[in-house]
Amino acid sequence: MMISHVELRKEESPDIAVFTHKRNMETVIVSLGSYLSSVRERFMLVLSYSPVFHILITAKVVLYVPQIPVVCD
Repeated sequence: MMISHVELRKEESPDIAVFTHKRNMETVIVSLGSYLSSVRERFMLVLSYSPVFHILITAKVVLYVPQIPVVCD
């Protein structure tokens, strides 16, 4: 491709800001309910036996860790 120059701009950059619209973002936390919480817990239990999952926990890539032991050596 022979790319010689790359520029990175954000929405807040002065030359880009005039072309963007303001956004209002609101975070809404919704409970999963008992069924989906149960599915999530079981899924995380299955993943906890994977060495790759243990690496992701150690690297803090996986942020949610249920109250189950991680069984990896």
